[in-house]
Amino acid sequence: MLVAAIAIGISGFFTSFLSALISQKFELTMRKDVYSHISTLSLGQIEKFGSGSLITRMTSDIGICANLLSVVVTLFIEPILLMFGGIYLMWSLSRMVGFVFAGFVVVQLGIMLLFVNKTAPKFVKVQIVADKINRLLQTTLQNIRLVKGFATEERETRSFNSLTDEQYNTAYGVQKVVAIFNPLLLFVMNLLVAFILFYSGASVVKNSMPVGNILAAITYSEQILLSIVVSGQLFKSVTEAKPCAARLFEVLDEVSDVDSDKDNKIDSIKSIEFKNVSFSYPDSGEVIKNLNFNISNSQFVSVIGKVGCGKSTFANLFSRLYDVTEGEILIDGVNINEFSPEEIRKHIAHVDKQTMVFDGSFSDNIRFGRDYVSEEDILKASKAA
Repeated sequence: MLVAAIAIGISGFFTSFLSALISQKFELTMRKDVYSHISTLSLGQIEKFGSGSLITRMTSDIGICANLLSVVVTLFIEPILLMFGGIYLMWSLSRMVGFVFAGFVVVQLGIMLLFVNKTAPKFVKVQIVADKINRLLQTTLQNIRLVKGFATEERETRSFNSLTDEQYNTAYGVQKVVAIFNPLLLFVMNLLVAFILFYSGASVVKNSMPVGNILAAITYSEQILLSIVVSGQLFKSVTEAKPCAARLFEVLDEVSDVDSDKDNKIDSIKSIEFKNVSFSYPDSGEVIKNLNFNISNSQFVSVIGKVGCGKSTFANLFSRLYDVTEGEILIDGVNINEFSPEEIRKHIAHVDKQTMVFDGSFSDNIRFGRDYVSEEDILKASKAA
């Protein structure tokens, strides 16, 4: 007994250690892979998902999937062995009781599958609302000066409260189903225990079953009951992680529409030509339609127009932040798609109208994208600005 107790303790330690190692390794690798893949997507593809949604997927969704792995390692093998071992031992006591027990286990599995189908869409909605909250927080905090300047704190607070209320109601609806799940499993199993007592008691009265077998049958039923309850927790984790995994693979399965494998080089740009260029965003109409012009390296060009007429889009097409919908952009007579984005951006600088500062020092921000720039060059650029 002492050796068995020590062995169980050691196996429990290694199971916990292994589950923690696997889940944390998965979380680390998945975050790196998803972030690396997102960085290969075009600006349009990233905007399709939305920054708020991508943040939720890289934090909450990956964490939920990692938790599932931890639960699977610690709770999957032992309950399965307990369940089938208990059914086998029950069968050895009485084939009738063993057969009924197996039937009840099938009923339990049916309840679990019903639970998965019922709650999976609700878990998806919870994550979607979390995306909305992240998006609202990001927008509000990025523009907090405007919020303060126009005194719209109350309006932003109402918007935030509305989303948090929606998340609460959605999560509460999920938890109501979850709250019914375990008691329902216990109710079915208690019915089974009552059947065992009734059947075994009648058999004892008829002297066809020893009294000790009743105690053994109850012990086995409690063993199976425990495994069913633990399996229920596993199914709950699977139900919660299923939509999260689908959202992660939706990102990973997105094939980048930017071809970065081109090895053509640009010596110097002598001219850029827009030839019958049209462009439209996925959720809106055409922003640019049938645009034709040619710019040489000796020209200065200024584009003016009202808000929303496509000035920023026009600039984004130059550096291939977006690809044209129709027509082509030619660099010295060569289609811009024949060059990798990295090669294009070595020769075409894009300065956005919005000021963005990354974490780090001023020098880190000035040399952003060019780690080899010397301190002397940074100082010259600062003075020139």
